[in-house]
Amino acid sequence: MPEFNLTDAQVQAYLDTFAQKYASTYFVFEGLDGSGKTTLQQWLAQNLTDCLCVREPGSTKFSEQIREILLTSEFKLNSLTELFLFMASRTELLHQRIIPALENNQIVLSDRSYISSFAYQAYPGNISVDYFNQTITQIYQSRQIDVLVYFDIPYQVGLQRSASVRDQDNMEAKGNEFYERTARGYALYLEDFISKSDLVELDVSPLSQQAIKVYQHQTTKQYLVNIDAQLSITHIRFAFLEVMAALPFMR
Repeated sequence: MPEFNLTDAQVQAYLDTFAQKYASTYFVFEGLDGSGKTTLQQWLAQNLTDCLCVREPGSTKFSEQIREILLTSEFKLNSLTELFLFMASRTELLHQRIIPALENNQIVLSDRSYISSFAYQAYPGNISVDYFNQTITQIYQSRQIDVLVYFDIPYQVGLQRSASVRDQDNMEAKGNEFYERTARGYALYLEDFISKSDLVELDVSPLSQQAIKVYQHQTTKQYLVNIDAQLSITHIRFAFLEVMAALPFMR
């Protein structure tokens, strides 16, 4: 399969453009385990000088305690209990760290967001997208996410990738049925988002067109950057930089 052939100088130019264009922008990286979302988030964090890199749940003292409860509890928690714990953690992270960073012109790069909560907790709990979004609107009324980056991959491929490194905690050792259901939850949320969005046409290379599709929500104006996560990480990195450089982004 053809790959990008960029020089270090070209990559740095894309990174410089990204840093300037997306100051004060809130990105989230979403996808199933093994999709590659954390790899891209961390690569960007290592190559951008003024950004805040966080994970959900976590990244505040309170949120890390919630994370510990969720991942190691000896009790089998109801999916709704997990959902509300995640929402509490998310609210504190937003107000303690994310909003201050954005006000300081930093780029925020978050590993996971409320969309994970829909796929992992709300969907199994039979909560509709509309009802879920009502809760999200209350939490994010001060500041919403600008760009959702979704790594699209079959759950079986993600499990194969992550099997050798996955921690055997409560959230990541639940078997194929759990991951298949989670994949359906993601698909339902994204289908709802795309049904209310416009496809964004971009002047980018065929390699980037192959890797990424971009949608903009008609009401919230949020962007969805949908990545074919079965491509190589190098392909994904460079396609992402080219697409973000071409995107007519206005916050």
